[in-house]
Amino acid sequence: MSIGHAIGNVPNCILNGLLTDLQPDWQAIEAFDWVEPMKKCPQDSIYHAEGDVWTHTRMVI
Repeated sequence: MSIGHAIGNVPNCILNGLLTDLQPDWQAIEAFDWVEPMKKCPQDSIYHAEGDVWTHTRMVI
């Protein structure tokens, strides 16, 4: 599944059920195998006090 592509003006993530009412379905997203490495990837606390890439990504989204 590709989250980055869009069909018309509707992103694939909406079409594939990863967003409901324009809110991320975190449980569905966390099922992907690329999420776990993000949780284990620390960030420099000087610039990213949230601690890891996954937390940062969730905050951005």
